[in-house]
Amino acid sequence: MAICLSLEDATFAFDKFLPVLEKVRLEIEAGECFGVFGPAGGGKTTLMKVLAGILRLQSGHRRCHVSKISMAFQRGALFDSLTVFENLAFPLRELKIVPRTQIHERVYASLVEVGLEGCEKKMAVELSGGQQKRLALSRAFITEPDLLLLDDPAAGLDPVTSREMIDLIRRIRKKSLSIVVASSDPVQVLEVSDRVGMFHKGNFVKIGRPSEINSSSQVLDFLRGSPESTND
Repeated sequence: MAICLSLEDATFAFDKFLPVLEKVRLEIEAGECFGVFGPAGGGKTTLMKVLAGILRLQSGHRRCHVSKISMAFQRGALFDSLTVFENLAFPLRELKIVPRTQIHERVYASLVEVGLEGCEKKMAVELSGGQQKRLALSRAFITEPDLLLLDDPAAGLDPVTSREMIDLIRRIRKKSLSIVVASSDPVQVLEVSDRVGMFHKGNFVKIGRPSEINSSSQVLDFLRGSPESTND
């Protein structure tokens, strides 16, 4: 299987005495959906930003073998002063992904795909929490990346809206791209991923297929909601 991105002994710290990532080793296979779960504050968002190339490692290596990576941030990072349409058109114009004459067609197709048709003239700030999450995912996906990074895409959503987001990720999975999805909710990543990894205290406790991941005691503790899985 071809590798689209890998980390080798990746170390990153905001404070040199307290590394957030410590000698992380990871390979993302082309075409797979890789899920990351673990306790809040365990370094998942930092890991995603390192994978995206937003944060640079202090040591170790990040090797990328794809040309286009896109990321949907946990808090959306939408442009509140722009309409829904302009939020989606922005990366197409800035990156010159498609000719200007095709922007409208690409944007409207994307709106239909995430169920936001009819919302194009609304300001991003006027959308509900679930709609903002879908818009953020659509903006990340509209550039047709080779690797799509989703940082806690269903965080803060009610169960029904969270299920809609997971179903949307399942539909996107059918397209020919690689996906990494991170969440504090293991159920979400176990449902959509080919392989999963529990990330805790700066590194992976266990990586494997969903059917294999339950063999680790720390994973089992976390899945059961045991405080032992997050305490020192």
